[in-house]
Amino acid sequence: MYIYPVTSLLLLWQSTCFGLLRWYSIDTSGISLSYEKVVTEREYWRLVFGWLSHVDVLHFAINAISIWANRHLELYYGSLEFAKRTLVLYLCSNLIHFAIIYRVSVSNRGIVSAGFRKAEWNGFSAIILGWAVIQVEQPIWKVDPIVYLLDFIPLPAYAAPCILFTMIQVVVWNSSLLNLVSGILAGYFMNIGLFDWFTVYYMFCLLQWMVVGCFLSKGFPPRFDTAHVRHQRRALEAFGSSVV
Repeated sequence: MYIYPVTSLLLLWQSTCFGLLRWYSIDTSGISLSYEKVVTEREYWRLVFGWLSHVDVLHFAINAISIWANRHLELYYGSLEFAKRTLVLYLCSNLIHFAIIYRVSVSNRGIVSAGFRKAEWNGFSAIILGWAVIQVEQPIWKVDPIVYLLDFIPLPAYAAPCILFTMIQVVVWNSSLLNLVSGILAGYFMNIGLFDWFTVYYMFCLLQWMVVGCFLSKGFPPRFDTAHVRHQRRALEAFGSSVV
């Protein structure tokens, strides 16, 4: 019996962090991704933790079910190759996202540009969209071109990315349109072989440098704004105003 180690680990991380964020009412803006925080303020550690910043129940549920629904991909590719491709999808989709925001910022320096730079996302939905695109080009699905959306809805493989994209946009109110588009583009780039040079060895090297960069980047370790902290801050502010 295959235990799907990478899939299981992803589910465990997502579920644990989701539970902690909900239990302590942590404000996800302290760890989520944004152009202003990662690029402008150089808080690179957010690339390591940002994909775990889920507090919306529907958003988490769709991501968790989609992770488990893709377990056959780990069996098809092997655990290390599956982990490598997942990492590439995550980093590539975020780089595309940053590049789009940078282009908008250069061409438009007004309110729209400021909103794009401050917009927050977590980046994991892009991985799911990226894998949906990758499945379209795999030989096994050309023989039997049916995939199961959320592990129980049979769909033609070529239609799955569009339907999943629409479903996330409609159901998850705080999902990032740019992040989903970036995930689709990242999956397309993998399909045309743009990252064939990136081996498992490079993956381990990159992970090591990501850990080093995390500790050296600005604002690490993060300070979590919990409900208790917010309550204390309001109490101090009220006390200060009463004294004055």
